[in-house]
Amino acid sequence: MDKLLVFLTILSGSAISGALIAICWALDYTSFWAVLASIVAAFAIAWPGAQIAVQGIREAKRIRDDQARSTKTDPTE
Repeated sequence: MDKLLVFLTILSGSAISGALIAICWALDYTSFWAVLASIVAAFAIAWPGAQIAVQGIREAKRIRDDQARSTKTDPTE
């Protein structure tokens, strides 16, 4: 399991679930099942988003690593 994927999923899932729980409480849905459904929905939304973000980061890193490096050591050349 990729650590960055798990970290981004937990981070974004927590933020989304907090927003959904706040919306539920504002609409006076304060039952346990409404809160649980908000948490499940938030992490179901956050997982694919985190995968897309990690793939973008990996692609950018691969492109950067594939660039040719200069063999010159003197910066004035």
